[in-house]
Amino acid sequence: MRVSVVVCTYNREQFILKCLDSLLIQSFKNYEIIIVDDGSTDRTQELLRPYQGGRVIIKRNPENKGLMFSRNLGASLSSGEIIAFTDSDCVTDNFWLEELVKPFSDDQVVIVGGRIIDPPAANYWEFASQDVNFISNTSGTVQAVIGCNMAVRKNFLMNNKFDEKFKYGADDLDLCLNCGRQGFKVYYHDKAVVTHFHRNTFRDVILQQYRYGFTNAYASIKNQDHKFFISYALWCILIAISYWGIKKYRIPDLRNAFCFFIVLYLASIAISSAKKQTHSFPNFVKALPGIIIRSTAHSWGKLSYSFLFLISVVSRKERRDS
Repeated sequence: MRVSVVVCTYNREQFILKCLDSLLIQSFKNYEIIIVDDGSTDRTQELLRPYQGGRVIIKRNPENKGLMFSRNLGASLSSGEIIAFTDSDCVTDNFWLEELVKPFSDDQVVIVGGRIIDPPAANYWEFASQDVNFISNTSGTVQAVIGCNMAVRKNFLMNNKFDEKFKYGADDLDLCLNCGRQGFKVYYHDKAVVTHFHRNTFRDVILQQYRYGFTNAYASIKNQDHKFFISYALWCILIAISYWGIKKYRIPDLRNAFCFFIVLYLASIAISSAKKQTHSFPNFVKALPGIIIRSTAHSWGKLSYSFLFLISVVSRKERRDS
């Protein structure tokens, strides 16, 4: 089995060589590395130039085209039966590829993902975001994996390319949901490990999580994920009814109901986050305010797209009726 590793990068001169060096010392031997420089304006291209040749292929976009375009381009240049993806600010474990390809022994497994480790936090928002990439503590089939540690069968990807409408993430969710809809398996393998060296500030976390929520909703609706429809349709209805009742009729009971929904929502975040934590209880308590804030940003992103989607459906129906 041959593997093509695709790494897309844009202005990551401080990380790209660490990523590439970790890929060059894999225990698995039958692989190539395809770096797609998406129009970087820093020293990325200059730093990469000495690595060109051998198992390393470097392709540069003349201008910034976006992650999905670059991933599709890298896949189109590949010669492997399996295409593995990681990000240019990740460092892979020496046995990453060897472990990542093992689940493909099952013909029904089309997508495989692995564990993503966070480096020591440099600030509070990195500390509060350390469970963002959590999938599971045990290997097995899952609904979705994360794109910075993911491998896909090439024949599936060539027929189900990354949707270039995704500008801010959730392309991995879209691909995984599409895989599941077609009756194939997505598998999480806990021993395939990468470390993700992204850095976060308060602004970065809020903006990133809102955008992820927005595009996650798009992916879920596009792929007819009924669990998403039920949960977020319910939230939309409850919030809309509560707000409308408070605004129009000034009903105290509805105000109390709205507060109850908010408390219930915050409790659900705390319980869900507690299940993912590997830290001590005091550290979890310390991180909880940040977890609630970033989770709320993510949820508002989902709600924003859900409302826009409902409005577009109503508008199309009105146009058809008129």
